[in-house]
Amino acid sequence: MPFGEPTRYFQRHHAEVRLGWELVGEHGLRRAQLGAAWAIAAHDTASRDPALVVLPTGVGKTLLLCLAPYLMRAKRVLVVTPGRLVRSQVTAAFETLQDLKRSGVLPETVTAPRVAVVDHRATNADWAAWRSASVVVGTPNVLSDGYPQVERLPQDMFDLVIFDEAHHLPARVWEAILQAVNARALLLTATPTRRDGKPLPGELIYSYPLSLAISDGVYAPISFRPVACGEHEDPDQVLATAAAVRLADPVHREAESRLLVRTGTQAQARTLLDVYAEVGVKLGLVLADTSPAAVRQILREVTAGRKQGFVAVGAMIEGFDFPSLKIAAYHHPHRSLAPTLQFVGRLSRVGAEGVRGELLAVPELVQGETAELYRQRRDWAELMPEIVEAAELREREIRRYVSRAERTGPLDIPPRAFAPPRSARIYRLGDGEEPQLDVNPPRLGRADVVFRFHDPPTALVAFVTHRVISQRWARTRMLAVPEFELHLATWVREQSALFVGTESPPALDDMLKAFGVEDTVRKLTARDLTRLVYAADPGTYFSVGLRAAQARRAKGATYDMTAGPAVQGALSYEERNSTTLGHVMARPKTGNRGTVGFSVNKSKLWEPENAGSLYEFREWATERAGELDQPAPPGLPGLDVLLGEPFDSFDSEVLGASFDASIFSGELAVLMGAEQCDPSMLEAIVRREDPETLELLITVAGSPLWRGVQTPFGAVTEIENAGIQMMIAGTGELVAMTRVLHDAPLAVYMTDGSTVIGDVLLPAREEVGALPADMVSVEDWETVDITNEVGDQATVQARTRELASVDGGDWVISDHGSGELADVISLSASDPVRLRLYHCKASGGSVPDRRLGDLYEVLSQVVKTIPWVLVPGVLWGEMARRLDERDAFRVLHGDEQALRLRLAELARVSFSASEIQMIAVQPGVSVAQLEGWQSGRALLHAAAGWCSSESVRFRLLASA
Repeated sequence: MPFGEPTRYFQRHHAEVRLGWELVGEHGLRRAQLGAAWAIAAHDTASRDPALVVLPTGVGKTLLLCLAPYLMRAKRVLVVTPGRLVRSQVTAAFETLQDLKRSGVLPETVTAPRVAVVDHRATNADWAAWRSASVVVGTPNVLSDGYPQVERLPQDMFDLVIFDEAHHLPARVWEAILQAVNARALLLTATPTRRDGKPLPGELIYSYPLSLAISDGVYAPISFRPVACGEHEDPDQVLATAAAVRLADPVHREAESRLLVRTGTQAQARTLLDVYAEVGVKLGLVLADTSPAAVRQILREVTAGRKQGFVAVGAMIEGFDFPSLKIAAYHHPHRSLAPTLQFVGRLSRVGAEGVRGELLAVPELVQGETAELYRQRRDWAELMPEIVEAAELREREIRRYVSRAERTGPLDIPPRAFAPPRSARIYRLGDGEEPQLDVNPPRLGRADVVFRFHDPPTALVAFVTHRVISQRWARTRMLAVPEFELHLATWVREQSALFVGTESPPALDDMLKAFGVEDTVRKLTARDLTRLVYAADPGTYFSVGLRAAQARRAKGATYDMTAGPAVQGALSYEERNSTTLGHVMARPKTGNRGTVGFSVNKSKLWEPENAGSLYEFREWATERAGELDQPAPPGLPGLDVLLGEPFDSFDSEVLGASFDASIFSGELAVLMGAEQCDPSMLEAIVRREDPETLELLITVAGSPLWRGVQTPFGAVTEIENAGIQMMIAGTGELVAMTRVLHDAPLAVYMTDGSTVIGDVLLPAREEVGALPADMVSVEDWETVDITNEVGDQATVQARTRELASVDGGDWVISDHGSGELADVISLSASDPVRLRLYHCKASGGSVPDRRLGDLYEVLSQVVKTIPWVLVPGVLWGEMARRLDERDAFRVLHGDEQALRLRLAELARVSFSASEIQMIAVQPGVSVAQLEGWQSGRALLHAAAGWCSSESVRFRLLASA
């Protein structure tokens, strides 16, 4: 019911508060309470930000909580407690003012404030009734409109809100209370950190070190007693037996020590009552829904000795004050530091008997950030202060970091709101070169910059961009949605390493240009990669992406990927010897590092867990940069794949080039104006202009549309563009051709057997295995001019048609010409369908030999066909279309109408069984010389590899 008219109780009694050193003593204030009170009063004179006070459990936060409204001259105070038991304790403290009067802070004549206790979900009528109270005390589940049926509290009702155990505040229902009030806030907690990394709001104004609390004698250090549990033993039974033994110890019997048992669920708590009863220990059960009256009855029974302690799930962990609790059994240990401190704090009350609290737990059952605490051999009296004070120091450093930085932009975003991914492209710069990070571009990646964070001392800059994204499937802007992206960069001068974190390629280009380094950055070298992987101490690799080293594979997005629990043992000889590393993901063996991944083409390192702040991202970048200075042997540990090496010049001529598979797989779309064009019509022509320059020409259906140049550093510059664009299929985002050729570079095959991919050179392997017997066939070319490919008599194609006609096919087809599927095609109507695709090329000489160019030329034709066999149903439909529309597609053997019907039938049944074989016809290759021709064998291994990856057999028809 209403209390009557509102008062200004705390303002009237403010002048009666005494605060001075003379009050500090055995029966007065504690030093920590005095320091925190002064800090609160000082903060209130200069800031409206929430005030965060960190005090160890047991130091006396309840006194401070009652004192703060007087110091801050509050009109009406809302106190938020974590549970009903603490709510009762706080209510009693306000109603009696016992702590403040006993310590001398308030005189005995001061009357208590009017206190309203919220014991049900608040309604508008309740809020109106409580306006006449000076203090309103409740728990979040009855105060927060984050819960159903709780009416939002009036914004102007309170001018001070106090949160006890404020480390809960990032939780939605707690935060809703702070957001609802237009009031000053005081946050009290034993630790300012959380395991999830979410920051507490406000300014850290006071922190009392745990080591001082111990030396002052207000926090009694506890001992950890590890309990051994055998493989087939019940941990609950083992812990209960150990706790019973400690209770029976003469020291604890004389001190009348009591036991606190903690578990994770109510069902487990009820079970533990019986487990402890079996070992002679009688306990009370306190759950979240236990009534205050029942709790008080249990407390009386435990105090009187009729029960020896409590079983609790969580209701008694925070804020509970029962000094005789000296033994705790941790059946369900907390994973994070904050609740662990709260729990052990229950044992830290200083009593006259001087008995030290003991915590019993099975170390092997502890997980999360507290696991190392239980595995340490050191005394917890020494270890706990180190851990707590390190966490508090780190929190101060993060707060100091974000407060000193420059912030600009129309959006005022709290820097602590950022939790950036531990993911970045890492570049190196030359001696004397540095990026200019103090820039303020208005746009990045076709989006407006709405927030900028720049910290010059640590050379870190972060941008938030905003743009409106239309749905690709909608013709109306009604469904457009806003998109915000974070882009950040930091420069580590010691290693000349630039870390750039962004998921937008256009934004990456704009950032490098704004920093003035777009033409000078270099990706990490293979040795740099091995250093990073070695530093992570990989135990197993579970994902490996491979790019073709001598010929282009056509499966996957940008390379073939092998995944599994230990893929290093699953890579075949062909995969390891004809490919180069595209990406790798590994699980470390030891330490605190999690999964680590690295993309070679993007020079990108990533780890799965986000950094907790911009400060932590900078620390992560600094640590990784330091690893670039560590020694590392050549190659990756336990993974035999080619890595490539940096180079400074193009020392041999170009044989040919192929696109990355992202062009064929649908990851990237090729646009001509507004129309998407067939990627199979795309061709790359590369010529060596001089030792420092490759000239690049891209054609579509034979027409030149784009021209540019590439340097040995992998930099691509556009010279001319006649209307070709690239689009990321998943997002519809347009990407410059230069960016595409930088992130997914061409594989350029050189006459010396090496391959250039971006800024790395892949030399021909010195050790190449033997070829399988069924991969190579010798044919008779005696009557053929092997230097002549096309013609009806004595040519390579004429002889190939003869071979195809005796291959058992029902139809033999010619498709020679621009955009061909193959020069000669053999198709059998049997079940399963047998398809043979013959690719013919003339020899570069009249005598069979070891001409690498002959192999490159014919295998490049095979490469172009691979996209068609990815989905057989598409292939049959394409053959049917060509039969009707393409003059070059001619039936040489078999009935044309029967072929038309069979193709239509196969196209309808897209998953029909088929056997497909790619046959490269090159009579200029001498099979007899393959044994000593390592670069030639490497090419054929690669060809077999990319064919077999699509369940397609590969074969070479050559000369003896």
